[in-house]
Amino acid sequence: MLTSTISRYIIREILLPFLGGLGFFSFLLLMFQVFKLADLIILHGAPPDLVGKLIVYILVSFLPVSFPISFLLATLNVFGRLSADSEITAMKAIGISLYELLVPTLFVALITTFVCLYSNFYLVPWGNRMFRQTII
Repeated sequence: MLTSTISRYIIREILLPFLGGLGFFSFLLLMFQVFKLADLIILHGAPPDLVGKLIVYILVSFLPVSFPISFLLATLNVFGRLSADSEITAMKAIGISLYELLVPTLFVALITTFVCLYSNFYLVPWGNRMFRQTII
């Protein structure tokens, strides 16, 4: 009972920085493509819905890069905060080992790995193909 509560707590603490990091890194990677998209709008008069589709296709290709970086950021953030607030010391004092704290982190890492594999094998080729078809 206690470890499942702590596992849910760690997973919940990982998810918020993970999603924030995912948004930040996707935005950062998208900024390198903004000039090309602005060129489409200004010079070629592309409608906004077409540019929105192109942004989605580009963002799909960034998933395999931004997911692992975001997970690393979230993990470092969570365990750094747990250590700074002496929560790890308190958990060790009640008999929870560091390996038990590792289990929910590995669970989220496994999900992240499968999402990255799926996006590498299916989503990125789909996004690249749709981007090419839309441009042509």
